[in-house]
Amino acid sequence: MSMATATRIPAFQLKAGLHPVNQLILQHQPLAEIEEELQRRLQQAPDLFHLAPVVLQLPDSADQIWVEGLLNLLRNAKMLPIGLRGKDNLQNIAEAVGLPLLKDSRKKSKQTTQSNIPKVITGTIRSGQQVVNVEGDLIILGAVSAGAEVLATGSIHIYGSLRGRALAGIQGNEQACVSCQSLEAELIAIAGHYRISEDIAPALAKKTCVTRLTEGNLIIQSV
Repeated sequence: MSMATATRIPAFQLKAGLHPVNQLILQHQPLAEIEEELQRRLQQAPDLFHLAPVVLQLPDSADQIWVEGLLNLLRNAKMLPIGLRGKDNLQNIAEAVGLPLLKDSRKKSKQTTQSNIPKVITGTIRSGQQVVNVEGDLIILGAVSAGAEVLATGSIHIYGSLRGRALAGIQGNEQACVSCQSLEAELIAIAGHYRISEDIAPALAKKTCVTRLTEGNLIIQSV
């Protein structure tokens, strides 16, 4: 064995990681209606979906032509479809369009209890920074700047201003909440349900607020 072979460095490494992905939950509507809604959302927040990976939750009645048109529409809007979700009968469509049909990994046994190991961060989370806790709640003793992102499998509590993005319950915990002392958020999400700044009532601006998920709707209340 040569020295070059013995000391060969692998060309790449494959590691699993936590990267929150947008999920687009679709009804079997005309593509023109979907495009109109998408353009409205993009006008509200042009950078939110730019080159964003997205998983498509397909309706059971989807057919291949409709899915192909949908993928073209999303790619023209600079979104990056990376997978499909839906019933097993959609497997042939997934293979035809070259995307995997993903299973919902968030579904767990009712007997399974999730650990909650809070993570405490002191100081400001600055633009471009991302802080994640995959073991429970995230507590920020400071502000979250615009362009910063905080994520947790549990709740997020910010003892300062929230100007960036806060995503709680990222593994499907619908009981999680987001609280902050001054609400100026770019985005708030719980278990994949989100609101962007344009969807938050102006009366809540810079108020101390708590956000919870109730029957699939994000409810933001001042306290």
